[in-house]
Amino acid sequence: DTLKVVETFHKSGGVKGLALDYVLFGTLAEIFGRYAGFNRGMGGSMHAFFPPFGVMPNNAIVGGSADIATGAALFKRVNRRLGIVIANIGDASMGCGPVWEAMMFAAMDQYRKLWPEEAGGAPPMMFNFMNNFYGMGGQPYGETMGYEVLARVGLGVNPEGMHAERVDGYNPLAVADAVTRKKEILLAGRGPVLLDTVTYRFAGHSPSDASAYRTKEEMDLWRQHDSLIGYRAYLVESGFASDADLDAISEEVIDRLVKV
Repeated sequence: DTLKVVETFHKSGGVKGLALDYVLFGTLAEIFGRYAGFNRGMGGSMHAFFPPFGVMPNNAIVGGSADIATGAALFKRVNRRLGIVIANIGDASMGCGPVWEAMMFAAMDQYRKLWPEEAGGAPPMMFNFMNNFYGMGGQPYGETMGYEVLARVGLGVNPEGMHAERVDGYNPLAVADAVTRKKEILLAGRGPVLLDTVTYRFAGHSPSDASAYRTKEEMDLWRQHDSLIGYRAYLVESGFASDADLDAISEEVIDRLVKV
């Protein structure tokens, strides 16, 4: 049904353009609870998923994606499926039991010591903690947690420390490089891995969150370093693109979204 609707308004752009419109329309329709969404509007913004593209179900439980993703990674390993699995979870999820259970499950000794070598080793599981310094209404660093640097928790899981690494989440190239390197580790069966991806959130946890636990000055300071602004400046200064090129891309994206 999603494809049928998209085909009614997609008139040009070839297969690639059709694919872009399909993903955008299916996602937006699902967010707004429409039948033409990827999940017939039953998932909404919180529970949207699309297995054909490798997007597994999200859920409303903080850190709940960690154990679901670990199960998916185990499925891949047992069934000799290619690829890796990534759980994108927040830093505050470190206070949730299922996250620790998932990390321990993904790092069990039996994958290396008891399973046959042809099984491929540990599940290809990446725990990507989006470290934005806040939870639902508190601050893990300096308040609800004691690790100070999230990447340190990997040392409590296995001798390799989960190959943990702190990454500048405001630098797209740094994130891409880190994921590429960790992927090699996972495909070799030497996982799990942990990324402590430092970022920030400008909005509260929910529409009712007034962000009373932080100052306007703090938020304004982070806005000055917005990754969208910084990465654009990098591309221009490095000669990879001009302001005109990037303006054209932005206009094209806006036009496509409006059309969808």
